[in-house]
This record gives sequence, structure tokens and C-alpha cells, in this order.
Amino acid sequence: MAKSPELVQAYELIKAGRRDQAGQILKAYLANHPHDADGWWLMAHSVTKPENVQKCLERVLLIDPNHARAKAKLERMQPAAVPAEPDDAFFAVSSAQPARTVDPFTAQAVSEVDSFTTPPGIRPPSAEPIPGVSGPFTESWGSFDSDPFGSRASQTASQPGLAFVQDRPAGNAASDARPKPPRPKSRMPSGVPLEPTAAPKKQADIEMVIGVAVIAIALVVLCGVGLFFADRQGWIQIWGLPPMKELQATSFSFEYPKEWEVLCKNEQMGNQVCGAANDARFIQVDYYTGEVDYLGDLSDALTIDFFGASDPPDLVVSVIAMDVPENSPAYSDTSMAAMMNEWTGEYNLYTDTYKTKYDKREITVDGQKGYYYFFSMEDKAGALGDLIGVGGGYWALYDVYVPHGDKTFWMTVQTYSYDSSEDIPDDIIQHIIESIQWK
Repeated sequence: MAKSPELVQAYELIKAGRRDQAGQILKAYLANHPHDADGWWLMAHSVTKPENVQKCLERVLLIDPNHARAKAKLERMQPAAVPAEPDDAFFAVSSAQPARTVDPFTAQAVSEVDSFTTPPGIRPPSAEPIPGVSGPFTESWGSFDSDPFGSRASQTASQPGLAFVQDRPAGNAASDARPKPPRPKSRMPSGVPLEPTAAPKKQADIEMVIGVAVIAIALVVLCGVGLFFADRQGWIQIWGLPPMKELQATSFSFEYPKEWEVLCKNEQMGNQVCGAANDARFIQVDYYTGEVDYLGDLSDALTIDFFGASDPPDLVVSVIAMDVPENSPAYSDTSMAAMMNEWTGEYNLYTDTYKTKYDKREITVDGQKGYYYFFSMEDKAGALGDLIGVGGGYWALYDVYVPHGDKTFWMTVQTYSYDSSEDIPDDIIQHIIESIQWK
């Protein structure tokens, strides 16, 4: 049975480290579905305070006493195992809210969102996902380094010593201060001029050299900034793409950065599903071939991420591509980019906190007509930083559908920059899409 869109979306946000947003969605969902054990199981991975985690797990066991993972996690919970975080505001709502504030995630709002269906026109002819299909958003980012938002060890810059301070007056200042006898007049004949001192000329030369050096440095910096801006605007190509390599699948191929990792496996109908990622942990092929139960394995996959102590990766890029019949269990005709645009646009979610972009258009892929979808969400208010103390983030989704004959080629790309520390590699992703070829 296919999972509800709210649970799938909450799971995706948990994987991306956006637990606050996942908690908001789950809070609204559980208001209308208070007896859904999967919802409370996901909420247990959205909250961070030990007492809130315990309440969620107890609710899971109250609904499903045979839930082995919830029972095991509840038994091994210790207060010291969970790092303290500022707040679980989405879990415990204050009773003293200003009258003018409207919570967009109340049960009334959710009753309107529950009527959400697959965005129309994602790809003709079908607009609803196939029942039982995991969909393009059931992949997992795998196990990140422990505690993606753990505190970073502070480093104190070493202070310079005082060995360079001299205890005596510099130069001949001490001897110059003593009285001297008058200079004999007989040593210098009358009318003979003294030799001019060279000190003023040397000082002028030094000042000129310093001035030239400052101007040269300023010109170099100015040229560098100008070239960087021109490259970012696409006026010129300075940096170029990294070395690329070709992935050869059974019925298609595409190029990807040479240093990335790739993997291809067959889905249940025997068609290849291929993945490429900038780190082997982010290859999500198993989630499309039916080898991983994303809800069942959530505890094992994410416990280290939530409760560990390592920094998160700066950039996550994951590509999935397949050429399959529309009845393949691995395929979904629901674009996650289009779905996220509908959630944030039509339902006015996160508009005060995040800046979003959306693009939908027809493209040509190796002579075939296709459909392209793009959605990005960038933190503009530091909300993520206020919650967990690491700053904002930049999340982008790409979907490409190319129907041909009795099959449809589908490529979905997810990329996330933690704390916006690195730019989303849009030029690389666009090149991957443009390099798709049929066999």
C-alpha cells in the first residue's frame, strides 16, 4: 500500500536534515490521523528532546504494541545520548500565542491540504502515481556522518610572543642624548658646502614602490572579482566543467563528473536503474529496486545522523536514471519538484522563511520531446540556523521525463548545500541532462 504524501514528504525532509519542517508536516498530519503508527514513528525522528522522543515512541507502542523497533529504541534511550538543541517548537505549541498569529499547520489547515492530489499535468497521460510505487522521493541519503549538526570544536588563534620587544633604546638614541663638545671650525674650510644627505630620496623611492604595489594588488583583485562575476552570469566560461566520464546503461547513457561514484541494478521487471552521486553514501538505487524498506529501516539509517557528533557534508548531489515501462514499480510520474512547488505555492508554506524558485518547460533530449521540472528552496531568514545553530541551506530538485515508445526515461536529481556553504552545481546537472543519449 502506498504511503501518504505527507509521510513521504516528512521522510524526505528528515533525510535532508530539515527536521523542523518535517515536524510541522507531521504535526498537521497527526492532528487528522492520531492513530497512525508510522506518523508517530517519523515524529520520533523529527523531535530532538529526549522526553519528546519518548512520548512519540510510547504513542507508537500504544497504537502498535508489536512495533519491535520502537520498543527497542525506547528501552535503550538514555538522556545523555541525545544532544541538547534549542527547541522542539513544532512538537509542543505554546498556549499563549498572540491573537494575530495564525498557525499554518493547525488541524483546520491540514483538512484543506489533505485534499492534495498529484499535481495535474506532470506528464501526460497519467497524473496520479501508480499505487504501491515508492516514488521519486522515497530514496534515502544514506548514513551521513554522525550528528550532521553537531557543535564544532572552537579553535583559539595563538597569540604572538613579546620576544621582539627590546629593553634598550633603539639605535643610538642613548648616546645622542649625551652633551657633545662644539665642533672645531678648522675642520671645514670656509665656503665648502656640505655633501647633501640621501635620506629624503630613499624615503621617496620607498613610498613610490609601496604605491605601485598597492595599485597592482588592487588591479589584480578587481580583475579577479570581475572575471568571477562574469563567469557566474554566464557571459564567459572560465572555470569550466570538471573531467567527465560516461555511464553506459542498457538503453541509455549520460555523462557525470569523473570523481563521482556510480551504480546500476535491475528493478523487479528487469530494467536497469542507475545512480550517480558525489559520494557513495548518496547513491539511492536500492530504494528504487525494492531492496530497502525506507520506513522499516529508518531507525538504523538515521540514528547515527541524529545522535552522533560529526559535521555534515557540505554538498550532497544524487542522480537516479531509468528507462522503464510506466507500470514499473520503480517509476513514478509524480515530479517531486512540481509537488514541492504546489505545497509551497498554492498552500503558502514557508514563504516567510525560504526563497523558492520553480521552472517547468518542454525540452528536447537526443531528438525526443521531454518535460523538465526544477524547484529550489533557499533559507533567507536563518530559520534553520536559529533552530540548530548551523545556518541556512539550499535545496534543489530536478526531474526529467522523456516518453518514447512503450517506455519512459526518467531522471531525478536531488542536491543540498548545508549552510549554503557551496553553490548548487547547476552547470554540472544541466550538462548531465544535455548529455543523455539513447541506444
